[in-house]
Amino acid sequence: MTITSDTNQITVRIEPIPERTRNINNGAAAWMGSAPAILTWKSRTISGRVIYEYVVMPDFNRLARTYWGM
Repeated sequence: MTITSDTNQITVRIEPIPERTRNINNGAAAWMGSAPAILTWKSRTISGRVIYEYVVMPDFNRLARTYWGM
């Protein structure tokens, strides 16, 4: 995947992101993955990694309830 902003002269190139972990418990789900990436900004190039996180917690509302176990 490539993300580009011509206005800011920035490009990020990301390799396919494999799923590293998957946890499902009582309707809640958390998936994580990471992959190599290259950030190019103007004349600079930085190699690194991107991290993908997906979290779903049904009926979770931090505004209306306190979750002491977390």
